[in-house]
Amino acid sequence: MRRGVVWALVMAVAFGGLLWLYLSKVFLIRKLGAEISALEARKEALQERIEELQYVLDHRAELQQLAIRTRLRYGLPGELVVLFETVR
Repeated sequence: MRRGVVWALVMAVAFGGLLWLYLSKVFLIRKLGAEISALEARKEALQERIEELQYVLDHRAELQQLAIRTRLRYGLPGELVVLFETVR
């Protein structure tokens, strides 16, 4: 009788330890999955920002020419020039 109780206690402790180990891994995997999702969202936001900056870089000459024409108040034929005055 005593051996059966000890054996059941040992099995219960072993099963509890294995269950704890399994559940800790499950929670760790979920936590890491959430971190991966957050990092992927940040990666997408940074990729969009890179694309915006690449567009500005690719069209820098056009933007500089437009800025110069705006300062000189010169527009191309058929172009509508809108000037905004700054109030100080």
